[in-house]
Amino acid sequence: MDSEALSSPYNRIQYYVAVEFLVYWLTGALVWIPFYFSETLGIIGMLVFTPLFILLGTLNSLNQTPQRLWRKEIWVIIGSFVVTCVIIDLLFWMGWRGKDIYEWFLPITSVGIGNFVGYLEMFIVGYLSMVLASRFSLIKRIQAKLVFSYRSIVVSGVILFLFSLISAILFW
Repeated sequence: MDSEALSSPYNRIQYYVAVEFLVYWLTGALVWIPFYFSETLGIIGMLVFTPLFILLGTLNSLNQTPQRLWRKEIWVIIGSFVVTCVIIDLLFWMGWRGKDIYEWFLPITSVGIGNFVGYLEMFIVGYLSMVLASRFSLIKRIQAKLVFSYRSIVVSGVILFLFSLISAILFW
């Protein structure tokens, strides 16, 4: 999808979902390595990698949108990211691990608290990245580094999904 194709709201949402798919599995793939050695290292990896990749994914998504639309579009980006994560969690992790929906999403369980914090983190980091990008013109300075084709995002996401799947089979 080129920038002209992203002028349609449907195509932009499709692009944002692809970006979050990549961010989700990139974070998962990078967190598997420290988790293999130690749960504490895995948690530290999640605290470091997740906000960083959400920030980069949001900046990449904002790069596809005219700056005058950022204040409105950031909610579409964040919503797309959260909905994509919830769907991935429901389909993959609940199906794979057989977790009950109440355990997975209720904030009174340890797993639910982690998910709640993760989804909240998307809102906070996503909005702050828009504020920072607006205030400091970050997009203009790093625009050349944030240009990824739709195809490369989808292919990378699928590769990282497969890596995470293989890691889950080997280490769970």
